[in-house]
Amino acid sequence: MEQRVELRDYLRILHRNWVLLLSLTVLGGAAAFGWSLLQTPKYEATTQLYVSVRSDSSGVTEPRTSPARPW
Repeated sequence: MEQRVELRDYLRILHRNWVLLLSLTVLGGAAAFGWSLLQTPKYEATTQLYVSVRSDSSGVTEPRTSPARPW
């Protein structure tokens, strides 16, 4: 005789073990976060933005540079 496994059976297993599943998920996430904090950064990037602004109606432009802000 062939036993059929239905979605209801999987849901029952998940419901029965939800505390264990949640605990392992949180523990794994915390371990990954802690590991990432201990790693040496592999690269660093900087950028500079050049913006040209008209100063008056004569068409003379005045260059400005400003450090980029992380948003």
